[in-house]
Amino acid sequence: PDSDHGHGVRIYDPTASGMASYNMLDTLRIYGFEHDGILISGDPGGGGSNNAVVNTLVGAANWASTSCSLGNLWEGIEIKNGADNNSITYSQIVCNGFSGVWLDGTSGQILNTYIQNNNIGNNGSQAMGNGASGIADFQANATMISNNIISGNANDGIWLNGSTSAVIFANMIGVNSIGDTAIPNAFTGIAMTNGATNTAVGSPTDANARNVISGNTLCGVDINSGATYNVLDGNFIGLEAAGLAAIPNGLAGVCLNGASNNTLSTFTATVNQYISGNTREGVYAVNSASVVVNPATLIGVASDGNTALGNGLDGVYLDTGTTDAQIYSGQVKNNGGAGIAVVGDSTVANLIRPMVVGNNAGLGIDLGSDGHTANDVGDGDNGPNHLMNFPEVNTMLTGGFAGYA
Repeated sequence: PDSDHGHGVRIYDPTASGMASYNMLDTLRIYGFEHDGILISGDPGGGGSNNAVVNTLVGAANWASTSCSLGNLWEGIEIKNGADNNSITYSQIVCNGFSGVWLDGTSGQILNTYIQNNNIGNNGSQAMGNGASGIADFQANATMISNNIISGNANDGIWLNGSTSAVIFANMIGVNSIGDTAIPNAFTGIAMTNGATNTAVGSPTDANARNVISGNTLCGVDINSGATYNVLDGNFIGLEAAGLAAIPNGLAGVCLNGASNNTLSTFTATVNQYISGNTREGVYAVNSASVVVNPATLIGVASDGNTALGNGLDGVYLDTGTTDAQIYSGQVKNNGGAGIAVVGDSTVANLIRPMVVGNNAGLGIDLGSDGHTANDVGDGDNGPNHLMNFPEVNTMLTGGFAGYA
């Protein structure tokens, strides 16, 4: 115990001699402290590493509690100062004043933190939110986040802020333990900001690794502020865990703003990803370059590939300053606006080659998001994708036709 400093438990290395490692906190209840519930602090010599928090209740007095009156005033669990290879498993981290788990890599990069099989911000069936994000990963490296229920928090479910090579799979984010009812995170399900890079969300080949990212107040996934080279594979974004009904995120399923070279589905993926049933767009991108939506991402259908579960507005909306996007989506159907809308004079050089577009309330592909765009002479127009002319047939030939665009 750390009664002198206000933490519930502090594991630290004050002499920077590589100590405070290989400890286990097992079956504890840590609540009501003035600072962090648990603080694990290392040093450049390797201290504070290889510790485990197991089967521990952080922020409430007992496992059956539904009250948030006894949370720790700071973080539930904080890891900082280069403390590597720590794990947090089978624990309930609720009701704390700030984040449930905070990885502070700004004071020395943190490697290989494992956060698995926890309830963070909820008891599995109702919100017991932490006051900020469920998990806040600041500049850590190779964080693994798997098989958690991360719901009910007052900020994002997971916030990756400048982090590198995180792996996020098999989580329920914004829903209850069985994935059939929303327990919203008050911001986004997963946020990637400030250069967060090389994140893998889900798996291209393993359906059991998919995340359910639904029911959140804002976007399901928000990639912004220079986050790059992140890949989303095989997830349900806006659907319940069975994939046959909607649990909408409050804005778009996936939002991209000022974020380049991010990909929805690996090109060779064998597990489909579904972005369906969201309140606004399926995918919304603004000021983002080289967004790729590959064939294994289906937009506006249930996981059976047939049942209509359209997003409320457009399936894909490429807004001002989005360039060099490649839209190969396997299906874009049943959405409340256009299938794919391209808007803004600076939204150019986007390759739009979806496999199936149909049954949307608006046009299949809408340049300008204003209905049919008339053809004119020449292709030097200002406008989205330079208002490229659509093809017109003027001569029928044996076995084909000739025309112009």
